[in-house]
Amino acid sequence: MKKGIGLLLAGLACLAGMLPSAHAQGGGCPATLPAVAHQPDVILESVLLAPANPEQASTSIPRAFQQGSAVINRQPGTQVFISSSGDALSGVCVDDVLEIRSASTGQAVRVDFRSADRERIVHLDPIGLPGDMFVPGSTAIEIALIDVAPGFYSNSNLYVVVVPSDQPPQVVPQAPAPRPTALPVPTLTPAPTSTPVATRTPVPTPSSTPTLRATAEARPTPSPEVPARPLGGWAWLAPLGLLPLLAFMLARSRNGLKLEGSLDIYQAGSLLKEVDLAPFGGAATLGSEGDIPLPGDDIPPIVARLRAQRADRGGVETVFETLDPETGQVLDSRPWQDGDEEVIGTYRIKYTNYNQADQMFDEGEFDAYQTN
Repeated sequence: MKKGIGLLLAGLACLAGMLPSAHAQGGGCPATLPAVAHQPDVILESVLLAPANPEQASTSIPRAFQQGSAVINRQPGTQVFISSSGDALSGVCVDDVLEIRSASTGQAVRVDFRSADRERIVHLDPIGLPGDMFVPGSTAIEIALIDVAPGFYSNSNLYVVVVPSDQPPQVVPQAPAPRPTALPVPTLTPAPTSTPVATRTPVPTPSSTPTLRATAEARPTPSPEVPARPLGGWAWLAPLGLLPLLAFMLARSRNGLKLEGSLDIYQAGSLLKEVDLAPFGGAATLGSEGDIPLPGDDIPPIVARLRAQRADRGGVETVFETLDPETGQVLDSRPWQDGDEEVIGTYRIKYTNYNQADQMFDEGEFDAYQTN
């Protein structure tokens, strides 16, 4: 009997091993991906951050299966990309998440290579790093490759590549000082004069009954003067009429949370548009048919949502929620800090909120991921 149960369990294990996981179906990340169509004239600097890893079975999650660092000397008029090739701008691939952090400024970028339905790994264009990650002179860049889903992990080569910028610096024109305008002189219109109209006073018709008059005129008895009560005694009740209005405003301020900050939406390393979140109120959806549209055949109608909530330490924070495209259920949720980024399809979305004082990574948080 025990031998039969053992054979049955062994057969089930073999059958489970034959079923490919969502990661295995992709065959892992290739070492080098094809170069993009738009290439720079010259590569100014190229440093290997992490070599390629072939597809391997996951041992424990989440964990950083590889880390790397490099010092970059970024000059004005240049751009920095993460590429799978050191001599060209090529796509990149990581199974599952790539985190990039500037040790000099504390700014960080988090790129999730999983598709919106979490069923496969997506190959992305070269990742352009924002300029606020760098300081004049040398900047230390650190990366961590993190396996967050069960199954397999792998990655392509990851180079940091410095190229000349093909976008000239934008000069914000200064608005001219407003010229004082003369106030219009009101025209005095004389008030219309009214001509008094004489009215006839009816003369009373004498009655046939004579009217008796008293010989002595009666004088009313003067009543004792009552001193007027000063209004000051009741003046303190006047503010009570404002209490309902104050209560309404207080309740509205507690419940009417609104999104703060803005989104910078990039595609192929170029800024497409900047979206102010305040007009959306307390929530906004992202997708091909979302409140914030992301056009594309591979983008579901609704793939993510931004939601305002009360922070533990007071104030309002923005929460990024990944949604199931079919059911709309929340698959992943995390508060966003100023500088956080998320990748949806071919779009890279950066969140900016200058009201927040905290960085995405607190002191020592980036080193919490340790390789097993």
